[in-house]
Amino acid sequence: MKKKLRLRVLVAVLFTAFGVSNCFAQGDIDEQLVFLGITMTKDNGNNLDSERKWVKSGSVKYDADTRTITLDNAEIVVTAENCPKYQSESGTWYPVIGTFRFYCPTDNITVKL
Repeated sequence: MKKKLRLRVLVAVLFTAFGVSNCFAQGDIDEQLVFLGITMTKDNGNNLDSERKWVKSGSVKYDADTRTITLDNAEIVVTAENCPKYQSESGTWYPVIGTFRFYCPTDNITVKL
C-alpha cells in the first residue's frame, strides 16, 4: 500500500514538474513584443531605428531580460506601419519607462501605455 502511494506521489511530482517547464518553454515562443514595426529581440534592442526614420530625437532601448522598453526623451513619429504594440499573445502588457512624445499622422490613432 505504501509503495503504491509513493509511486503515485512520484508520478504526480514528475508530471507537474515537466508540465510546468514545458509551459514556460512554449511561452517564450508565443510571446512577441513589437515596437516601431519591429519584433524586439536581445540582438536588435538598442539599434531599432539606425536611420532615425521614426525616432527623431532622444533614444529608445530595450532590455530583453526584463522585457522593458526605455524611452529617454524620445520624439517618435508614429505611422500605421510602425504603430507600437506592447501586448504579448498571452495578454500581458509591458512597461514603458521615461518621457516621450508621439506625433501621429492622423487624429484617430490611440496608443495604450
